[in-house]
Amino acid sequence: MKALLVEDDVIIRQIISSSLEAIGIEGIVCESAEEALTLLDYSLTPLIILDVQLPGISGIELCQTIRNLPNGKYFFILVCTSEADPQILKSILAAEGKICEG
Repeated sequence: MKALLVEDDVIIRQIISSSLEAIGIEGIVCESAEEALTLLDYSLTPLIILDVQLPGISGIELCQTIRNLPNGKYFFILVCTSEADPQILKSILAAEGKICEG
């Protein structure tokens, strides 16, 4: 299985990639939402792990964009954040993402 990992912080990206590899998931790594959109292909990556705080298009906007694609409902999107702001968490859920706090 492959996962699309969208994270701009190099250290966090390495930690998540290593964790995915440890459980047999190949991480396809992107540093921005714009890059992720060019690589998006459900047949290759049904799992998307993304950060809320991305340069340019935010993780919440990316989640909404993916959900609006013809096959967008078939992706499993895990949104990672260190934010505890209830409004941000509500925005993630409204965009139909799953929350991973840490």
